[in-house]
Amino acid sequence: MRPAPPWRGSPAAEAVTASSAEVRTAAAPPGGGLEIRIRSDLTEVGRASTWLGERMAALDLPHELRYRLDTVLAEAVTNVISHGYRDAGPHEVTVRFAREGNGWAIEVEDDGVAFNPLEAAPPRTPGSHSEASVGGLGIHLIRSFADECRYRRENDRNRLTMVARPRPPGDRPV
Repeated sequence: MRPAPPWRGSPAAEAVTASSAEVRTAAAPPGGGLEIRIRSDLTEVGRASTWLGERMAALDLPHELRYRLDTVLAEAVTNVISHGYRDAGPHEVTVRFAREGNGWAIEVEDDGVAFNPLEAAPPRTPGSHSEASVGGLGIHLIRSFADECRYRRENDRNRLTMVARPRPPGDRPV
């Protein structure tokens, strides 16, 4: 059985408020567990990306790993905000970042409609450029850039965990 990520069950948390985003630093094992809460508004995707980028830079993670983690974060959060809610009311999306084994995990949690992106069909390959449409590749990018993805529905909330591990130079996502 896989050990629980450090953000689950942490007894202590220090809350820091930054604009509309609430950031918590959890007492966690080496590597730390961090969390940010953002509004369900597409303008918040950039804030979450900046937050993650600052943490990855502080950890001096390899650039290819930073790129992949930032991509899966942006795609997952954008999908939740764009497609996850039946109403236009205010919602909150929680993003967690923590060390997991020899990689790093990002968990995106939301109170949207139950949706397991890992069960989504792969995108259709267009026959020509004129048949190609804009969008529809977010889940494919997540699957390609993350080394491992897990989904669970818990307490009426979606939880998508995406893990990326350092890759050898020249190794590219498919």
